[in-house]
Amino acid sequence: MYKPAVAAAGLPADFRFHDLRHTCASLTLSVSGGNFYRVKERLGHADIQTTVNTYGHLVPHADEAIARSLSKLFEAADSPKICGRGD
Repeated sequence: MYKPAVAAAGLPADFRFHDLRHTCASLTLSVSGGNFYRVKERLGHADIQTTVNTYGHLVPHADEAIARSLSKLFEAADSPKICGRGD
């Protein structure tokens, strides 16, 4: 049943069922902004290190994105509205 579905989808004959799991993890990382915890939970990994070791290469710029987000947060903290001033 799997092999005919692979062929019907136009995928390579050596496409493994496990490749679907890897694709799911990749897409989940993408839509969750690199949230490894969500991928860990979805895939049922007992340890987050397994998730990071397996899929970490998919988000090479995650640290840069975190730094940018934190910078924006700190900049916004100076805003009177966020701090509750000037309402």
